[in-house]
Formats: sequence, C-alpha cells, structure tokens
Amino acid sequence: MTGAYTVVAITAADRLGLSIHRVEVRMDDSTPPPASLAAGSRHTATITHAVTWACNAVIRRLADAAVASNGPLAGQKAEALRLTNGRLGALFGPNEPLEDAVRRVTGGAVEIHAEHVPEGLPPESVDKLYSGKLAMLRGHQRQDIHAYAYGAQFVEVRVHRLTCEIRVLRMAGAFAAGTIVNPLTALSQYMGGMIWGLGAALEERTEIDLAHARYVNDNLSEYPVPVNADV
Repeated sequence: MTGAYTVVAITAADRLGLSIHRVEVRMDDSTPPPASLAAGSRHTATITHAVTWACNAVIRRLADAAVASNGPLAGQKAEALRLTNGRLGALFGPNEPLEDAVRRVTGGAVEIHAEHVPEGLPPESVDKLYSGKLAMLRGHQRQDIHAYAYGAQFVEVRVHRLTCEIRVLRMAGAFAAGTIVNPLTALSQYMGGMIWGLGAALEERTEIDLAHARYVNDNLSEYPVPVNADV
C-alpha cells in the first residue's frame, strides 16, 4: 500500500490546492470487503477517483458556507470558488485562508463520504463487491472498452559471431497509460518492466513436461532478474 498512500496524497493535494506535506493519509483496516489485486498501480486508477470526488465535495461544502457568511466571500457564486495555495476564493477575486473557511462550516469540520463505481460496470459486479467478493474489470465483463495500458519496446542487440554472447546495446519504450499521477513511480515501472523483459529473454527458460502438459519450473527459484551489474 506504500504507493497508494503517495497517489492519494498527490491527488488530494492537487484538488485541494495544498502542499503535499499538509496532507495526511490514513488507510482503513482489513475489515472492509476485498478489492482488486494491489499491483500494477491498479488502485491508482480506482481510489483516486473517489478521492477526487471527495475533495470536490469538500470544496463545495466550504464554498457554500463561505458565500452564506458575512466574510470576504459573501455573495460570491459558490461554484466559482476554488482552493489555491491554501486559500479559498474566486479567480482574480476576494479570498480567505482555508482555516477561516473551515471554521465557517457548522461543526468546525468537514467530513465527506465518497465511493467510486466505474461507469458501465455490470450490476452483478457491484453486488459482488458489496458482498465481500472480488469484482475485477475484465474482458468478459466489459466488451466495449480495454482498461489496461499499452506500450511498445524496442531493443538493439549484438551477438558475438564466435561465442554467441548476446549484448543489449540500448532499449527504448513508449507507453500510453492515461494520466500519470506519480511520474517517479511510472518511470520506475516502465524501466523495471523493460529490465524484467531482459531477464525473461536472456536469463530464463520455460521448461514444459510434454507428457503431463505441465510447467516444470513454475516458481520464483528460477525467476532471474537482471541486477545493476547486468544493466
């Protein structure tokens, strides 16, 4: 969940106009229903939607209270107010500190519940999710879209004509993954995937027992990954 903490903080900070250092992320315990596999930035494509909607609701709650008060934003249009650099206000108009805006809300705190249900998700998948079962988007559930990222990789290699030693001179990759929330993580995943491909191509071999139609080496003991000395 380390990556999830980061993307939640980045998303909330961006939507609320705050420094990421002012955002504290707290994850719930294991009592809620299971979600999809926490790998490949899957949670980035789901949880950030809920965070965005929650932040938008927070801004609207603050804006409604601000325009109804006798403060500097009285009489302004609530839908025109934005949070920028820790201040609530209109573009080129009056504004006030976030702390003052929060104090105007009845109760002195803003609590929002938000959830994300992908548009077009079959009802049976939603039912599975709320009954504690996995509801993953796959081809048999959504025939109209492809929900995965795509990419292309190009490799230049040389083979020694006497020893047959293979050397990879350079690699280049291009990927389409939608909106990149955390550029550092995305770059690491792109590079890591390409290095992983080197290991699969040059350091591994899939052994199949033809008599029993089974993979013989189907465990991590024969899962080589190139290290710094190799790349």
